[in-house]
Amino acid sequence: MLNPRHTALVFLVSGIALAACNADDPAANGSDASPSGDSAPPSDDASPSDAAPRPDAAPTADAAPPSCVPDRAAWDTSVKSQVEQFCGACHGGLMPQYGAPGGFDDYDALLAPSATHPGARLVDRVAARAADGTMPPTTWPRPADDILSSIVSWASCGAVAPNPREGLVASAPVFVAPPEAPADLPFFDLEADDYALAADALDDYRCFTLTAPVDGPRFIKRFEVKLEDPRIVHHVVLLRDVERLAPEGNYSCFDMPEGSDYLYAWAPGQDALEFPEGGLRVEPGDRYVLQIHYNNALGLPDVADNSGVRIFHGPAEGTEYGMVAIGPIAFSLPGRAQTDVQGYCALSEATTLLAGMPHMHTLGSTFRQTILHADGTSTPLIELSGWDFEAQLFYSTPVTLAPGDRIETVCGFENEGNLVQSGARTQDEMCFNFAYVTPPPTTRYCDGASDTPNAPLEYAPGQCWPAEAQQSVTPIEAPVLIGEPAALQGGALPPDGLYTLSDMEFWLPSPTLPLGELDMERTRVAAAGQLQISGAQFALDTLTRLHLALAAGPEFDSDRANTIAGTFAAGAEPSTVDLTRTCGPEGTSTWSYETRDDHVSLDLNTGEGGLNLRVRLIFTRTP
Repeated sequence: MLNPRHTALVFLVSGIALAACNADDPAANGSDASPSGDSAPPSDDASPSDAAPRPDAAPTADAAPPSCVPDRAAWDTSVKSQVEQFCGACHGGLMPQYGAPGGFDDYDALLAPSATHPGARLVDRVAARAADGTMPPTTWPRPADDILSSIVSWASCGAVAPNPREGLVASAPVFVAPPEAPADLPFFDLEADDYALAADALDDYRCFTLTAPVDGPRFIKRFEVKLEDPRIVHHVVLLRDVERLAPEGNYSCFDMPEGSDYLYAWAPGQDALEFPEGGLRVEPGDRYVLQIHYNNALGLPDVADNSGVRIFHGPAEGTEYGMVAIGPIAFSLPGRAQTDVQGYCALSEATTLLAGMPHMHTLGSTFRQTILHADGTSTPLIELSGWDFEAQLFYSTPVTLAPGDRIETVCGFENEGNLVQSGARTQDEMCFNFAYVTPPPTTRYCDGASDTPNAPLEYAPGQCWPAEAQQSVTPIEAPVLIGEPAALQGGALPPDGLYTLSDMEFWLPSPTLPLGELDMERTRVAAAGQLQISGAQFALDTLTRLHLALAAGPEFDSDRANTIAGTFAAGAEPSTVDLTRTCGPEGTSTWSYETRDDHVSLDLNTGEGGLNLRVRLIFTRTP
């Protein structure tokens, strides 16, 4: 069971775009889609010109000696498993998929003549396409450099070296469904109801609230997209309306509907999703939200669309899965900086993780999850580098976690613009792994900001605090308040001196948040900090921990360090000061203030984690 103390809300951006992996995909060229909506990476020989290396590439495997016989022992001991992991989605098993010319799991078959390239063998084509970077496709995970070199060197008997290229690198294989659903499974469709799309609609995010047509408990066994007109559908997302807050009928919905859980997503390149046995529970009356991103770039008139998701289901027997969002919810990304954010998911009972879809937005660069065992050891779960917002896939990560294990999530971001907060919009950011687990979690989200839950706040000055101004600082605590604080009155600009944080007020407009109703008795904030004033120079250094507790039980922490320095001057309003930062995130800010005796109060507003927080910090001058 996932520990409810470390749960949190996930906002899934409804503008998700998955990888367009197939150069000849029906959704890309307007031809008829297959009934199941399956799409996948282009096959090894989708087009002979695809194999042409770039001018600066290493010599291709076609130039390798004709007598080259790759080492069979190396194939059996290492190369076969590498090829299966990174090529098996299309070139695996007895029946290669998606137009692939042959399977790559048999040594003798690889050395047989190619049916599509006279004079070459399959193994030569493997070396050529892997070496010039055209396989795997750029929107699918490529092997790490050492694995890619191992495959190409083996296939060419050392005659060819791969041409290095940047791109998505994943430590786990893509989770791929069988090409066809089991023949005996019934299904139902959740689809748009003849939705009339305007001829000039370029980005119409449309949601449809639908009820599952089942008359008893069932297990969802497989999801498939159902495309009626691939010329107008950019992506499809299916969510469960857990809190039954979604409007009836169809409606515009750029953001994820409140109180819903993500279940499945499709765009050109994403396959069907099928559980190996068992499935996800669906009950009579369960409601779902189908979101379709329409784009009528061709200006097609009189469009009435019935695209959607086909759900195959069976008896509620076997392993039951559920979905949980694992990762940090509330964080900030300073402008013009590289930032790592972390979260910790604690487990209280044995949990098996089948597959997961790491998710960040456009500023993401790296994603890493590690299992931290109770005995102090650790095991890598999944790691991605070269993040691409257009290449979000489910990865196979079958592992059983023991009670006491924790999952550490670390996302790396590169923010060349201004401050960015976590949140639902594409211009916000996220750091989650949407994971299918068993047994089903009792909570929908799993996050704790600290690797030592309930540890005391440990303050240490940041980089902008002057070393010569060190002083003893004691953390303080306060409740979170509901409403609006009284306006600050300004006064004389703060006198020179050192100040320590002595009081604070954190205000929310309402106890009702997108993640649920707050329990205000258990919701608190802890902080420590200091302020230095010297003429027109200032330095401010704080550490805050916001502890949110939901009435339903879940709790989580959000820690935020803030260290800045620069100059200040009286603002345009009598109660404001204008700050110009020379250390920390560059830029300017206007803060409300008030001076009273030896006290200075400062007002800050923050949208961190999607919360409309009003923060008032009160400092007292040190004697």
